[in-house]
Amino acid sequence: MKTTAWAAPLAAVLLAACTTTAWPLLERFVPKEKQIDVNVGPEWGWFGGKHVIKVPDEVRVRGGTGKIVWVLGADAANAGYRFGPEGIRFDYPAPSVPASCRSTLQPRDAFPNCQPRDDGRGFECSRGGKHTPGACFKYTISLQAVADSDGARPPEVPPKDPWIISE
Repeated sequence: MKTTAWAAPLAAVLLAACTTTAWPLLERFVPKEKQIDVNVGPEWGWFGGKHVIKVPDEVRVRGGTGKIVWVLGADAANAGYRFGPEGIRFDYPAPSVPASCRSTLQPRDAFPNCQPRDDGRGFECSRGGKHTPGACFKYTISLQAVADSDGARPPEVPPKDPWIISE
């Protein structure tokens, strides 16, 4: 009986402490936003160079991430490019799925709201629906070449087709 008399109040105090002090500390480690850096740069081949979009071929996103944000780098090579309304487009059904994928879900359920931001210097997609570890999403990044104040345009760049993999 003596053990029970002090155990219940102690449990209540510990529970209250966890909800008021520990949770905000733990919450800091839950990713709210996944940023993917996008750059344009030269790629040299046998017949000269061309400009290409440079991003990781696979991006891993954990559950709890509220949105994915693609951001153009700040260096001069990226200055003449912007994301258009279709800057990020999900492909479904996904072709040639990577070995680490367990499923390919309908992208519009996982990413219901996608749009350019920051005057086209970025693009964001909010995550929705239930998180499914092992789900993979093929997407296409397209950038538009924009003329500068002198009317000069950078070279067009071909689209890039990377993957998002849920962990």
